[in-house]
Order: sequence, then structure tokens, then C-alpha cells
Amino acid sequence: MSSFVAWAGTSAQSLLSAQPVPLRWAREAIRYVASKGNSAFRTEIEAHLSRLEAPPATQKGVFSTLANCGFARVSKHSRRIALEPWASYLIGVSTRKGENLCGLAMGVLSGGYSRSKKETYGEVIPGTRRLLAEIRRISREDPTSKITLDRVCEELDERGTVSAYCILENLGMPSDTEDRGDPWALGIITQRGGRGKDGYQISLNEDILTAYQVSVVSMYLSEIIPEIVQEKWGTKVVDALSNKLDLVPASSIKAKLMCKPPVWLSNEDLDSVILEVTKQFGYDWWGSDARGGTDGLLGNQRFAYMKITREPKVIPLKNRFHGLL
Repeated sequence: MSSFVAWAGTSAQSLLSAQPVPLRWAREAIRYVASKGNSAFRTEIEAHLSRLEAPPATQKGVFSTLANCGFARVSKHSRRIALEPWASYLIGVSTRKGENLCGLAMGVLSGGYSRSKKETYGEVIPGTRRLLAEIRRISREDPTSKITLDRVCEELDERGTVSAYCILENLGMPSDTEDRGDPWALGIITQRGGRGKDGYQISLNEDILTAYQVSVVSMYLSEIIPEIVQEKWGTKVVDALSNKLDLVPASSIKAKLMCKPPVWLSNEDLDSVILEVTKQFGYDWWGSDARGGTDGLLGNQRFAYMKITREPKVIPLKNRFHGLL
């Protein structure tokens, strides 16, 4: 079956702009809209970016990035941009670099371009997840091979390299100066062979990807668990702990997590990310899967519960590339 890679969005055939949109400008746009009460007209945002001397082509591309990475809702009729709550909170309101980076990662990892069936334009899979999964598969099957942009696009059955190249620039290594790249790039991949598409080589930094996943899921859990405790017992987490009402069913956690923008490459990765977070949080898990064992947390279990040993705290993002904390 024929397939192709295109931007996620209202139109399955709309492609990313021919130039990468640095995450610095997406972040500046989000921060500006947040300062306007989480809603602003395109003309206002363009004027703001123009004052900051953003290139004209970048100004136009920012709106595609905001919409297609899920940062904002773009209204065609009013030409108004409305931020998603999580983007407003993590990027628009926060002044901490770690939270800003986690917010940018949430959008890029859950957005990007999409792989669709040409005949039906259905079964949309977020393109960044598809791209990273392909790079991971190639690197695991043949660790000694060079992963080029052309090879990845060939494996994805993509018609060209532009959209993949643009996403990889956002996922690439942050630069010290804007002249050499994007200071807000995420560091999830390492690029080699220059900044152009020709000779572009890629390697996946799984430790950094995991750091983003752990940090973002911990942010989710720090909000989700108090909500579940409030719904179940009508009390705050502190009171639930003092009264030993601290058992949270995994099914409730999973249902609330699925309402959030995904930060994992596949549903199979969800268990391992949550396990990583809960180990650092200090929670206790127990349960029984279909075979009577206790492997996994959510996927194949008849029941599973989490015992809260202290109030949920956000796990910060730390890695050697962003120099956080």
C-alpha cells in the first residue's frame, strides 16, 4: 500500500515549510500569546516576532508549528490563536528552562508530520514518534551502520527529505549561538555531516529522550494523583497520607494519562516510563498480570495499585547538554 509522510493537521497533504522553524521562535510566540490571556490574533503575533527580528519565512512557519505540534488551536475564521492549557502553563507562564524544554518536547514528540494511508487519509500516527522509532529500530538492528536522512526517509516511504529534516533540526543538539542553530533544540538526536540535508547523519540519544519522558510524566503524575485522591476520597493528598488513604488504582492513572499529550514513542513504552518515574518518586507498586506475575504496571494486569509514600514532586529535567540544575 502506498504511503507518504505529511504534516499532521486538518489537511493530510499539507507539508511543512521548506525551512525548519527554530523552537526559539515557537517559544517566543507561545510566551507572547500567554501574556495576552492565552489568546491573540495572528497579526499581533507576527508584529511581536517582527519586533524580535524573526525572519519573515519563520513568522509564517511558526503558525504551522503551533497548530501541528498541538501547542495551540488556530481558528480559520477569526484568525485567532488560542493556546492549549499545558502549553500556556509550561512555556507561556514558566520562567524555568527545564519546564520550557519539557513543554517544547511535549509538542514536538506528540506532533510532527504524520504517516497516513494515501487512499483514506486515515490511521494518523504522530510523525516524530514514527521517525524516532525508525531511527531506534535501525540503530538496534545494526549498531555499526550509519543512519542517514535518506535512509530513514526511504524506510518511512517518504517522498522527500524536507519534513523529516525540519523535525530533526528541532530534535537536534542545542547550539551556543543562534548563528549555528537553535539554542532551544531538544538534544534528542545528534547530527553529523553539517547542517544541510546532504550527508546528514543521525544518532539517537536515548538517555535524553528518557529524561524528557520521565520529567514530563512526573509533571503529569504530580497533577493527576491529587485529582484522583480528591475524586476518590474528597480530600487532599496530605490528608489522605495521614489517614492512610493512599491507594491509587492503575486504571485511573492510565485513563488520566491518556487525556494528556503523549510523550512516549508507543503505548508499549508507557509502562517503562511510569516505572522509571515511580522509582524516583518513591512510590510502591504491586499487581498481578494475566500469568500471575508482577511484570509491568498497566499493560496486562488484572489489577494494580500504587501506594503513595509522600506528596508527588516533579522530577526535574537534567542532562549534560542543556546544563540544567
